[in-house]
Amino acid sequence: MSAQKTSKKIAIEDLLREPYRQILCYPDSNEKEAKNRLRQLKKLKIDSIILQGTTEIAGLKILGKGCVSIVVKTKLNGRSFALKIRRVDANRVSMDREVEMSTLANSIGIGPKIHAHTKDMIVMDLVSGADLTTWVRSLNGPGSTLKLRTILGLLLKQCFMLDQLGLDHGQLSNLKKHVIVGRKLVILDFESSSSSRRTSNVTSSSQYLFVGGPISKRVRRFMRLREYDTIIERLRDYKTNKNEESFLGLLQQVRL
Repeated sequence: MSAQKTSKKIAIEDLLREPYRQILCYPDSNEKEAKNRLRQLKKLKIDSIILQGTTEIAGLKILGKGCVSIVVKTKLNGRSFALKIRRVDANRVSMDREVEMSTLANSIGIGPKIHAHTKDMIVMDLVSGADLTTWVRSLNGPGSTLKLRTILGLLLKQCFMLDQLGLDHGQLSNLKKHVIVGRKLVILDFESSSSSRRTSNVTSSSQYLFVGGPISKRVRRFMRLREYDTIIERLRDYKTNKNEESFLGLLQQVRL
């Protein structure tokens, strides 16, 4: 998640008070559950929570909010991390599945590194940068095509690695929410991932980038791709074979 400059530091003991309790127990500020989660914070040796970001809950700034969790900036041994906290109304009873899938992705160098976790919380690398869609729309001037080619090449390579690993991210049909471009490119949020269903990382990302996504026309213009029928043919070939040859054929078709 990308961090903003304006911030407020909150000691973890203060999270039992309103409105800060919303951080621990969003969206239902339950005192008993808040005490349980405070114990989890202490187990993780969290020093403090930093209220910072572009998303708000109960007037409090956070890094992000999803259907399963909220994300806040935190301090651990003086170092900044991202802390994912399970929502009390989430459709799962723990964060264990996400930890398992994220750890699998980490094993091949993909995704924010997991550092520690409890039943309801995950401590991971804090990722700074812009979402991919915003980044693409900001491209302008000399060197833009080279920058785009580099980033898209990195993204599709990571997607191919996930396909080969047998791990389907599950949400790459919307890259805006799940890919950050900063000092490096990072794929986020493996909470809906699966190692048992058919993988579609390359195909979902390519559809977004080159065929029907909100930035596909801009990407095709930068890459000088005049039509996408042949891209779709390459995607069909990759979907059928999912091997290095079909992947390289796709890269060649989209000038990567």
